[in-house]
Amino acid sequence: MTADSAPRLRELPHALWIAAGLVVMAMAIVIHAVFPRYEFRVVGDDGHAVIIYDRWTNELQRANYDAQGTPTLTPVIRPF
Repeated sequence: MTADSAPRLRELPHALWIAAGLVVMAMAIVIHAVFPRYEFRVVGDDGHAVIIYDRWTNELQRANYDAQGTPTLTPVIRPF
């Protein structure tokens, strides 16, 4: 097989492109499940606050909840 007779990308069947796209999307879903972006932790004696950690951008934010359930957000910080 010479270089001139090799199949070009546009000559590949559409089903092959669809299959490749589905494989890439499935891999993206699995990677997102294995490496989640956010981590949540409930803190406080009565669980009135939540710490939200963004693993991809290395940012923290705290949300404090009052008795009515209204959140008060603190500014986003970068600890490192």
